[in-house]
Amino acid sequence: MKTLRIKCLLLMIVLISVSGCASFSGYPDREISMEDVIPVLKREEVVKCMDEQDKDKGISCRNKIIAAGMLVIDINFSDFEKKLFKENREASFVTTVATLGLTAAGAMTGTAVLSAISTGLIGAKAAFDSEVLMDKAILAIHTQMRAQRNYVAARLRRGFKENTTDYPLALAIIDIEAYYNAGTLLTAFIEITESAGVEAKKAQEDLSKAAGFRKSVFTKDEAGDLIREFWKPDGKNVDKKNQKTIHNWLTNNKINEPSITFFLRSELFEPFRQKMAKDLNLL
Repeated sequence: MKTLRIKCLLLMIVLISVSGCASFSGYPDREISMEDVIPVLKREEVVKCMDEQDKDKGISCRNKIIAAGMLVIDINFSDFEKKLFKENREASFVTTVATLGLTAAGAMTGTAVLSAISTGLIGAKAAFDSEVLMDKAILAIHTQMRAQRNYVAARLRRGFKENTTDYPLALAIIDIEAYYNAGTLLTAFIEITESAGVEAKKAQEDLSKAAGFRKSVFTKDEAGDLIREFWKPDGKNVDKKNQKTIHNWLTNNKINEPSITFFLRSELFEPFRQKMAKDLNLL
């Protein structure tokens, strides 16, 4: 029993250790501190660049400011992305498994040992499965942020080739701010929500087309009135025999109408009503 208890404790330790290993962080260690490469731009440099009269110097200093601004944002975004991913993968899973381990350790008496092992394994799996699901959500957010950042980055890089008249520094600074915002959770949530809304609308339209639903204008004609009288002789009650005759005619003519009433009054079926009325000797 003592040996079994020790094995159970070791199992819990392994689970906790694995959950916190380097492979779970998803990011290698940096060899160079990013603080050593972050450029420093002084306000005086920006003001001087805005007032620069020489075209070539104006383009040069503008591009230097764009590149520096993008680099700072890229470094900070990388750090933010790492923390977001790492905290999601490590913190909650480690906490859950550690809690399971403490609970099991407190139950290490008598026959409770086997129960503790089972609880630890099942609980750890549930915690891990939950983290995998969360990882997919986080991955979708990362993907959206990167896509939006790439979109703005392309605009900034095209600006490198423009003159300061078509792409002045002030406009570049606005794009640099947009580049920063593209890497925020708020922007990612907005873009995902808008994309989902557009896709849902398109899916509904595709479904309507596949189901054969079409917009139609209500119309009233002689053929429709005659068929309706044939269908409901007294104006209210359906004649089952005549209704079957109508359905058979529609089937034979390969017409899938949503309802007889729709067939009788939709402009889409006007020529078919004329034909049915003649075939049924109503006209």
